[in-house]
Amino acid sequence: MTGIQLFLTIVIFCIMLYVINNTFRGICMATVSIRMDDDTKAAFERFCDSVGITVSAAVNMFAKMTVRENRIPFEITGDPFWSEENQARLRLSMAHAKEGKLTKHEISEVL
Repeated sequence: MTGIQLFLTIVIFCIMLYVINNTFRGICMATVSIRMDDDTKAAFERFCDSVGITVSAAVNMFAKMTVRENRIPFEITGDPFWSEENQARLRLSMAHAKEGKLTKHEISEVL
């Protein structure tokens, strides 16, 4: 092998290493493990399947959108059961029940 052939071989080898390094730079993937109840997992898998994506892709979309927008990408609201207004009403109803101030209703009235 002549000097020029050796030089060209080394240059080609370096270019290949550069291309391989830059190609796989963004492919390093971490594993994330989450806990979810079985029913939610099954329903989420069915949803993802129905829209043609994997669960992993859906979670990645959520993560990327969260990072891009610097917020959870949907509204998070509290359970209205625990609102102060509802709790006050429940406390009043319980006080009435303890005082015997109960009203009988037929099931057809509440449906």
